[in-house]
Amino acid sequence: CLIYYTSDEKARQANELKLKPIIHNVRELRSLLDMPGSQTIREYRLGPGRIFFGGAGSRIASLTSQYNVADEIDDWIRKPGVDPLSDLRKRSRAFSPGLLVKICTPKGTEVQSRIWREFLKSSQGYWFLRCLHCGELTLKSCDIHNLKFELGEKLDKGVHAAPVPDSIRLVCPKCGHAHVESDKR
Repeated sequence: CLIYYTSDEKARQANELKLKPIIHNVRELRSLLDMPGSQTIREYRLGPGRIFFGGAGSRIASLTSQYNVADEIDDWIRKPGVDPLSDLRKRSRAFSPGLLVKICTPKGTEVQSRIWREFLKSSQGYWFLRCLHCGELTLKSCDIHNLKFELGEKLDKGVHAAPVPDSIRLVCPKCGHAHVESDKR
């Protein structure tokens, strides 16, 4: 697997704070992660599997991988003659099927946002979450209007009040069930 972030520093932070804890929580992978030499600043060596990661500031070359992840591509710094997303797309050509997952918060319109242009060229499919009450796939992952919460006290003029953390609920549009944070997993 190849995972590319906005920078090498962001790769280090994301892997230490997000990816490593996920791997550590998978019983079959924990013992591999705890082995000597299983971690370097650029990869995890998990038995026969490898996870390589880095920043997208330079060409992505020489490695092949069936699974590739492009993180926050709207924030990637673009350099003339260097197209890391195109390079990452090429890394899986040796595999059938190969998979490139692009994760990003859009930064504006179709003209301003590469992820939005990528979405428009795609199937334009969405992920749906299953309601824990009615069991239906009713919660479209992008429908933030299903998030309900109370607002805390407005502390500064001109700054929106923050949501009260314990009040946040994801409400099923079909049955009205309010999912709490502990339901997330």
